[in-house]
Parts: sequence; structure tokens; C-alpha cells
Amino acid sequence: MGKTIRSVFASILACIAIGSAAGASPQYSITLLDPRPGTAWGTSSSGVAVGYVEVSNAARPAIFAGGTTTLLPVVGSGEGLAINTYGDVVGWSNPNGSSAAFQFIGGAMDYPFGANVGQSSRATGINDARTVVGYAYDPNSGYDRAFILQGDSPTILGTFGGRTSYAYAINNDGAVVGIAQDATLYEQPFLYQNGAMTALPIPVGHVAGGALGISSNGVIAGFSLDPVYGQQPIIWNGPTFTSISLAGLPFGGGGAWAVNSSGTVIGYGTGVDAAWVWKDGQAHRLSDITDPGPYSGLQIQAVYGINDSGQMVGFARLGTSQGLIGGAVLLSPIPELSSAAMFAVGLSLLVLCRRRAMCRTDLCDR
Repeated sequence: MGKTIRSVFASILACIAIGSAAGASPQYSITLLDPRPGTAWGTSSSGVAVGYVEVSNAARPAIFAGGTTTLLPVVGSGEGLAINTYGDVVGWSNPNGSSAAFQFIGGAMDYPFGANVGQSSRATGINDARTVVGYAYDPNSGYDRAFILQGDSPTILGTFGGRTSYAYAINNDGAVVGIAQDATLYEQPFLYQNGAMTALPIPVGHVAGGALGISSNGVIAGFSLDPVYGQQPIIWNGPTFTSISLAGLPFGGGGAWAVNSSGTVIGYGTGVDAAWVWKDGQAHRLSDITDPGPYSGLQIQAVYGINDSGQMVGFARLGTSQGLIGGAVLLSPIPELSSAAMFAVGLSLLVLCRRRAMCRTDLCDR
């Protein structure tokens, strides 16, 4: 084997080694969704984001799609909190001074609980069947209670003997997750499915917790509360839970905001620049594994939503020629060439070099 062929073969092995190393540390690109201050709270399966931007010093619910920001037709300020595959959005605005849940479905804006002062409500999740979840003031109990809404007919959920409950997410199977107080007024994570509300288990010694997100295949993300060390991220899969270690990261505490069907978890820690992603049993600070592109001084403060393609949305501070700006961002996985693909490319080069070597010895046409 000549020097050229040996060189190509060595390059193939090097490419495989580089690919393996890159696979252990997923990389992301970042897109600023709007130059104005704002945050993205949720994303659809196609990467359309929803959140808010500041307009005249007021937060306005917004959809971010294809480089365009569309403000939703609400009265007052507010935020879009979740979006489904069809572009239906839920959130809240304050037309009369108190937060009022809205559902923007099929291009029509609706306030299912009205907009009465002193009776606040927020819609926090929507699935493709246009079932909406959230929480609203319940006049029967005198406290905020989780709700499930289909059209204008809400189902009010209870508690575990306490006063309040809050629903935060729903998947396409109709499974709802959230937080409900127990009789000691500690908040506990719950799953509501098939008409039954179940408390999710938390680690021994922990006193409270919350369920904040649920994937299309039923994995739940949230936190549990250690009375000494504070909040700790946790995921539930069926009857079992897994505590997520943030060891090695420059922050602690926090919780998990969301999880996708591949088991990729996103969450928050204490302090600034504390957004993280957990995949294949390893947690990474997102700013450490994200290509800053044209920006400098990248700080990814929070990521709140993730879809099954691995795209994430949230809030970041980015350095520009005009100074540091903060706004809604989309993080997208950078496609990596697999080891098998790199080997195939290298093998093709090896065959080409071999053929050229044969041609130089007048063997290629025999």
C-alpha cells in the first residue's frame, strides 16, 4: 500500500475518532427570533415558537415563524405559553388588570373564563386535539385550581387535600401534568389521566415537587424539593423516577422544564447562564455546547420548550456590535456526520486513490 493510500486510510480513522468525540457532546446553533426584548416559551413540532416581545415597554404575545414575528390580537399585555402542531396558541393577557387565560384557535381569540378583575386565569398547554390546560380562580373553593378545557367547557381538577392546583402541560394522549397541594400545603407533582389524578413519587427525604412537562410518549419532567439542598431536577417514566445529576456544571439546584420523546431533557439551575440539556445520561450547560455564530458573550439564561426534533426555545443574552441584547431564541441541533457515513466517504476516497495508482501502472483498463 503506497504512501497516498496509507494517508487516506489514516484520515478515515481520524474522522471516525472525531465523529465519536463530537457525538458525546451535542452541538447547537442559535437563532435570535426577534431583536426586541422577549422570551420564547414553547415550540411546535416544526419549530414555530410562541412567547412574547416587548412593544412600547409592554409584553405582547407573539408567534415566531420563518423570521417573522406575529403579534396576537389581545387587549393589554401578556404572553403566549404553548402552541400545537396547527399553530393554535394559548396563554394569558390582562385586558382588565388581572391575568385572563386566552385560547387563539383557528385564528379566533377567546377568553374562556372571561376577563373579570380579581379572578385570574392562565392557559399553559394545548395539544393537537385542541384540549387546553391551565389554572383559574375557582369560586367554589376560593383558590386557584387546575383545569382541562375542551371548547368552552372546563373540568376543574382537585388537590391532594390542600388548597391549590396548577396544570402545566398536556400531550396528544390527553395526559396532564402539574402541581397540587397536599393536606400539609406542600406542593406535589401530579399526573391526570383517564379521569384519575395521581401523585407522582419523589425521592425519600424530599418534601415536595412539581411536574412541568410531558413528552409525546409520556415521560414527565419536573423537580423535587430537598429541604436542605433545594430543588433537584427529576423525570418520571411510568411508575419510576430518575434524579438528574448536574455534577460538573458551574451551578446546582433547579429543575427540568421539558422532555421530548427521545429522552432529551432541558432545565434550569441557580444563577445566570444556567440553562442545561441532559442527554444519554450526561448534563451540559447549553452555552458551552452552542455555536454563538455572529454573537459574542453568549449566555443562555433559560430554555423552556423542546420538540421531538431536538429544537429548543427560551431566552438568551447575546453580545452584538450594539452591545448586549436579550431576547427570544431558537436552538437547533447541528447535524453530525455519523461514523458510518464518514467511513463510507473515506472508503470511496480510498478506492479512488487505488484506481489512480493502478492507472499509473497501466492496469486500470485491463
